Parts: sequence; C-alpha cells; structure tokens
Amino acid sequence: IILNAGELNEKSVVEVKKFLEIGEDFHTEFKAEALWSVTYNPIQLKESKSFELREYGQRASKIIIAKSIAAFLNSDGGNLIIGIKEKKEERKLEVIGIEEDMKKTREPGIDGYKRVLIDEVIRAFFPSKIFNHLNDYISFEFVALEGKVVCWIKIKKSDSRVFLKLNDKEIFMIRVDSENRTLDGEKLVDYCIKKWSHKS
Repeated sequence: IILNAGELNEKSVVEVKKFLEIGEDFHTEFKAEALWSVTYNPIQLKESKSFELREYGQRASKIIIAKSIAAFLNSDGGNLIIGIKEKKEERKLEVIGIEEDMKKTREPGIDGYKRVLIDEVIRAFFPSKIFNHLNDYISFEFVALEGKVVCWIKIKKSDSRVFLKLNDKEIFMIRVDSENRTLDGEKLVDYCIKKWSHKS
C-alpha cells in the first residue's frame, strides 16, 4: 500500500514513534489488528478460551476495538493505534502494520479499512450522537512506519456518557491507567456524577 504524499505526514510519524517509546498508558493503547476474528469458523469460536469470541463470535475483534474507543471517550480521550503488536515476553512493541488486516475488508485499501471501522464499529455499537457527529470525537490517520502502515485513531473525550450497545446490553467502559474497565451499578453512577454533573 502506497500512501499519497498528502497522507505522509512527517509530524504524525514523529508523534506515533513517541507513543511507541512511551508504551501503553492512560492515553495510548496499541492493537495488532481490528479484524482478526472475522475469519474464525464456528468450531474455532466454540472452542475458544476468549470470552469475547464465545460471547460475540466473529464480531469479537471489532467489539474489542469499540470498547477501547468507548473507554477513551468516557475518560480523557486518547490514541488507539492499530498495527502494533505487543511482545509481552520481550516487553517491546513491534510494528506489524495493517496490511494483512486490510485484506479482510470487502473493499481493499485504506478507504475500505476506514469504512469498516466507521460502519461496522462506530455505527454498529455506538450511540447515534457519536456516529452523527463523528468528526467532533474521532479522527483516523494512516501513518507509514518502518515501511508499513498503521492506523492511528485519535479520540477526544466525550461531553456526555457513552454506552456501547452489545447483544442488547448497554456497556460502559472507562480507562484506568493503561487498561479498559467495565463499570456498572453504583460505581457507574458515581463516575458519571463526578465526571459530567457539573455540565447540566
């Protein structure tokens, strides 16, 4: 995949490299792929040890991306970068790019990939206010790093609470340190009051 000159923003390359140096934290998360589960067959899904795969089937990887985006929206905003693999044993990050991931989209290339993220993640699982005002909250940038392309999703913090709709359940995610957590019950109420009640 060749990025046009207009898409090759040197400043962005520098910024993404900085995120890689710092590693995952409250404002940054890395994912290797967004579409890895779409090719799983029913037997693989049934035998999987992953809660997400058993619960959500082939949509699991998109839902994991949705949960990350929602956690940033409900916290302080942040950066989700797809195409970066975490090598836990070696404690280092490897740039693998989204080239393989892009092959799983109906329409190949960056535009097709972005469309999947918008239609099959944002539109599918988020409230319409996020989808209808997408540019207020979320932007996508494709950055060339080490000869590969990564997808940098920049997320602003939301001005009101954002619930994901998953299998008829509403799920509320927040970012705690470098992890995403689900909140419910009392904790959810407390969090929302502290975070948003000063705004009508």
